[in-house]
Amino acid sequence: MLEISEDGLKCKEVWRNEKFSVVQGHIVVLGKRIYGVSKKEMTCVDWKSGEKIFSNSVKSSTITLISSDNLIYSYSDKGEVKLLEPNENGLVELSSFKVKGGSNNHCAHPVIKDGRLYIRHDNSLFVYDIAAKK
Repeated sequence: MLEISEDGLKCKEVWRNEKFSVVQGHIVVLGKRIYGVSKKEMTCVDWKSGEKIFSNSVKSSTITLISSDNLIYSYSDKGEVKLLEPNENGLVELSSFKVKGGSNNHCAHPVIKDGRLYIRHDNSLFVYDIAAKK
């Protein structure tokens, strides 16, 4: 974590966590925690200190994360989407599904807008209704 000076011309390092090394920005911040995937681990670190809170192993080489309504959506290079609920000691998988179609690895960043989850794969755009039901 870097702290930018008031004049915006300098910065200083507040903390560094070598084990929390995300390659393509696959992180989300919820409350005072940062969630990310690095080296086949889903890791949660404390926002202020950078200390690891927990890690869960994952079986995919690349996972993209996005969040909405205090939940985390993960999208793997194998096309698996998981809905995860963070708690004090880890992540609880609430549901999952596989994005069908296409012939290549899944390599896109999902987008959430107006209660819909958008996922691009090959030449297709998939849209899922994730709005809370009233």
